[in-house]
Amino acid sequence: VPRRVAMIAKKAMELQPEKRFQTQGEMLVELRLALKQLKDGNLDREDADDNGEVVAPQGPPKSVMVVESNPQMQDTFRSRLKKEGYRVLVMRDPSLAMRRIESEPSVADCVVFSCIDLGSEGVDAFNRFGKLAATKNTPAILLLGKKQKEWEEHAESSDSRIILTMPVSIRQLRAAINKILKK
Repeated sequence: VPRRVAMIAKKAMELQPEKRFQTQGEMLVELRLALKQLKDGNLDREDADDNGEVVAPQGPPKSVMVVESNPQMQDTFRSRLKKEGYRVLVMRDPSLAMRRIESEPSVADCVVFSCIDLGSEGVDAFNRFGKLAATKNTPAILLLGKKQKEWEEHAESSDSRIILTMPVSIRQLRAAINKILKK
């Protein structure tokens, strides 16, 4: 039995509920990905980006919180990141997102702050997120629009807190998420 299939079966039968698939859709995504890889003949190979770095999520699905105020972009982030195997939580308001994070720091393995529509409020939330004792080590990504490039100097970045300027493809975002999750 290929390793990927065995991992899916093990996760489906996990005794601890929080480690099992949380929805049928989540399991279906994993099964479809395994089927596609089996048909392609690379079931035990990992997905890699253009530099040859592994970009496929490993182990249990990682949770990504996306802070985005535009409903169309929320849907895009949600559907595309779910398709990539992530659990996705979308918040439209940075202050609500920060309250959620403060009350439950483990709600997400990575947080994406999209400032394209949020404006400077998103940069402020990104900086506050990096200062909270409970979340300062949680990876975060700040997405800036083309016209917001000057805000980069106000954002406090580090190895696990990176800044990306649009246009950014989902593949590039996925690679960035996986890169900072490994640190």
